[in-house]
This record gives sequence, C-alpha cells and structure tokens, in this order.
Amino acid sequence: MKRRRIIGYGLGEAANEASYASVSLLLLSYYTDVVAMNAAIAGIVLMVVRVIDAGFDLFAGRVIDRTFTRWGKARPFLLAGGLPMALMGVGLFAMPELGRTGQIIYAGLTFTLFGLAYAFSQVSLGTLAAAMTREPRERDRLAMARSTASFFVYLLLYAVIVPSLEGVPDLGTAYLFVVGGASVISVVFFVCAFALTREEGNRDAKHESVPVTLRQSIAAVRVNRPLIVLCAGMVFMLIGFEAFNFGALFYARFLAGGFDAFIVMAIPISIGQGLFGWLTPRITARLGKRRTYVVAGVVAAAGHLTLLLVRPDDSWWFVLVMLGVASAGSAVVQTVLFSMQADTVEYGQWRTGHRAEGATYAFFSFARRCGNAVASGLAGFALAGSGYVADAATQPSGALWGILALVGLVPAVGYLLAAVCMGWYRLTEAEHRRIVAEIEASADGHKEDACSPLKAS
Repeated sequence: MKRRRIIGYGLGEAANEASYASVSLLLLSYYTDVVAMNAAIAGIVLMVVRVIDAGFDLFAGRVIDRTFTRWGKARPFLLAGGLPMALMGVGLFAMPELGRTGQIIYAGLTFTLFGLAYAFSQVSLGTLAAAMTREPRERDRLAMARSTASFFVYLLLYAVIVPSLEGVPDLGTAYLFVVGGASVISVVFFVCAFALTREEGNRDAKHESVPVTLRQSIAAVRVNRPLIVLCAGMVFMLIGFEAFNFGALFYARFLAGGFDAFIVMAIPISIGQGLFGWLTPRITARLGKRRTYVVAGVVAAAGHLTLLLVRPDDSWWFVLVMLGVASAGSAVVQTVLFSMQADTVEYGQWRTGHRAEGATYAFFSFARRCGNAVASGLAGFALAGSGYVADAATQPSGALWGILALVGLVPAVGYLLAAVCMGWYRLTEAEHRRIVAEIEASADGHKEDACSPLKAS
C-alpha cells in the first residue's frame, strides 16, 4: 500500500480525535464547573445521549453499505459527517442562559447532534480500513497509523492545551476557544484524509454495485462470532479508557498539583502511546493478535490499579512510570483491536456470501458507544456520589477517592474484563488467510456456493 494512503488514513483519525477528544476531555468539567450543572445530572445526560448515539452508528453503517459513488462507499462520509461534527463541537461549549431545565435540554440536543455527525465520520473511517485492503499486515499498518494519530492529538491536548488553562479568568471562554481551534484543525484533516485515501480492496466485482439488504447486513453480524467477542471486549475496554479520560483532568487539578501537572503526566503517556502504538505490528508478528491483546490488557490494568494505590504526593515518579505502563498497554490493545475488527469483515462475508463492511464496523462502533455511555454515567455518579464540590479550589477526601476510582479502579477492571473476553476469540491469522483465499477462489469462479462455516465457530 502506498505510504500516502496510510498517512491519509491516519489524518482521518486525527481529524476525528481532534473534535471528539477535546469534547470528551473538557465537556464534563464544562457542565460542572462553568454551567454549574449537578454532576449526577451531567453524567446522566452524557450517558443517555451516548446510548442514543449507539443507534446512530447502526444507522450510519446501513447508509454506508447502500452508498455507491465515484469516491467509494465510505470516503464521502469523512466530509459529510466530519464537517458537521466539528461545527457541533463548538455549539456544545456555547450554552446560552436558559435556566436549569433549558440548559439540560440544550446539552442533550447539541450532544445528540454531535453524536449523529460523529457516527458517520467514525463508522466511515472504520469501514475504510476493510475497504482499502484485505492484507492483515497492511491492516496492521493502518491500525498503527490510527493509533499514532490519536497519540499525537492527545499529546497536544495533554502537554500543550490543558496546561494553558491554568489560572484563566474565564474557563468557559477558554474551553470554547480550545474546542473551536480543534474543530478548525479537524476540518483541514478531514479534507486531507478524503483526498489521500482510496477504496482499493481486492473485492468481488459483483458486490460493488449491488446494495446489501438489511437482512443481509443483520446476518453478516449475527453469525459473526469473532466480531461479537471483539465488541464485548470493546465495551469493557472503553469503559476503562473513557473513565480515565473523564477523570484525568480532575486528577491533575486536585491530586497532582493543578493543570500544570498535565505537562509532566503527558511525558510518560506520550512515550507509552507513541512508542508502543508504533511497535504493535512488530509485537503481533511475534505473538499473534489475540495473545498480544491479552498481554497488553493485563499490563494496562496493572498500571491503572497502581494509580489507585499510590498517590502523587507519596511517590510522584512511580505514578509517572505507571502512567506510562498503563498508556503502553492501552495503545497496544486499541491498535490490535482495530486490526482484528477489519479481519471480521471477511469472516462475515465468508459465512453469508455478502460483504457488509459498513454494518460490521457499525456494530463494532455501537459497542464503542455503549462503553462510552457507561463510562459517562460512571464518571458523573462517581463525582456526585463521592461529594465533589463544583468550582472549588480543593475537594473533600471522599471526592478525591471518587477521582481515584475513575483513573485507577474502573480502568483496571475494564481492561481485565476485556482480556478475559479473548478466551472466546477463535479467528487466528492462519484461519483468516484461509478464509480470504476461499472467498477469492469463489469470486474467480472456482466455487459456486458460499463457503461453509468455520468449524471453530
């Protein structure tokens, strides 16, 4: 695969994360500390809307599978979803004075529209990985590009943007400025991703112009056990990952010394995410994707659990090391996960005779939204239940334990359960190669009937 294709795909992820990560990092704090919304209510709003958003992913996958343009099925939605998402991201942080009830309605409405746009941009990007190539190693490279792009976005947020918020007189305006800048960057990157990528996977020509029916889409997911296992792991992993993202800002402010602590925290996080996201294809080449996923999940869980047990004022350097360990494990898990998901597209096609890239990734993204929704609710309840005081310089001890649960306990449990799910995953690299060979042989006319189900299923 040409290098510019891989770079373009990475820019698509950077565009998504520029909008989504800045919103995820700042939105709960905006609701609680700027709008003065009750933390539990804010958590419920985020959780309910994200559950609704999960349905948008399925809708987006269905639309993509029935779309045929000169640019392909998925590429047009990088623009059709990405540009509105960037606009709605700004709207989230421009809440007018509407009273308590009006603010809740505004928050729910704008976050829902943001989620709808994100569904199309995210599902199109995930669908694109399977449409660009069928080669597992090339998919590893695409997953690596995706992980690396995400790393640079988070590095910019953690090391540059968030520390600059320390001591600002108007936090609401500062948040709006940050998200607005991220949205501009997002638009530029979406345009570049659209221009550089191509849907050039080696597919059966007869599937290029024949829309996949709803029944075929459902069948491609229903019989796809590897996909279902991955989705279960995704839910648990995302609960842990997003809980940490929600809690990280509060952790820096109230346990690690303030916004400036993000600069120091960003160093091990950056090393862990950047280095091990880049090394993941080499690790999977030695261990295999499934084993790499399990080992990385256990490593991430151990790193996060340490954050619960060791405070920054007790051993700051050890906390930083464990942040790096947790970040490394998380980067590997997510990189492998995206590569494994692309492989399940051929499994679904092999079982049903129909290629439903959009539906397959949409179901995968649906699981992501479910994990995000649960994490959103947990974050709000953890803060409210532990006694968090909005817009206070210091927090009571109970609130500090709630913050520690978000960055330590919840992520550790999430990553461990994600690793356990891999006990039911049976689609090895060798089996995937055999499936692709049978599909291609059938497409060339060597076989008249659809292939028989994988025995291990």
